[in-house]
Amino acid sequence: MVLYELVLTLDSGADGTKVLDVLKRTARTVVSRSGVIRRIDNWGERPLAHRIRKNERDHHAARYVAVWLDAHPAALGEVDRFLKHDRTVLRRTAFRRKVLAPEGNGFLSTEIRNALQAAEEGAGAEGAAAGAQGGGG
Repeated sequence: MVLYELVLTLDSGADGTKVLDVLKRTARTVVSRSGVIRRIDNWGERPLAHRIRKNERDHHAARYVAVWLDAHPAALGEVDRFLKHDRTVLRRTAFRRKVLAPEGNGFLSTEIRNALQAAEEGAGAEGAAAGAQGGGG
């Protein structure tokens, strides 16, 4: 199984029951295909950088939800197929992840954490190389 972060951009005008239905259907599909829902993060409503035209309406704000899940690629494909046709979902994006992000860090925090992690790994490799050179003298 593969760890994914599924980011959903949802209609801000949709009531909570419609949003909950989308999340329940996503969870049911993943679990029925032997997957696991790790976490659901509600990032709240935010203005869009540009308008999205969908369902004969212009959207200037959206509700963002991130769903962290372990699933086979076929299960993610099935989830994507029904999300594509759901009127509540404006956009959806799935990212393949290596580790589950810490909780409570909010919008775009995964990219920031990835950059920090890469920087720490680079500094650790440089420190090990310096120790190997200076350790024999």
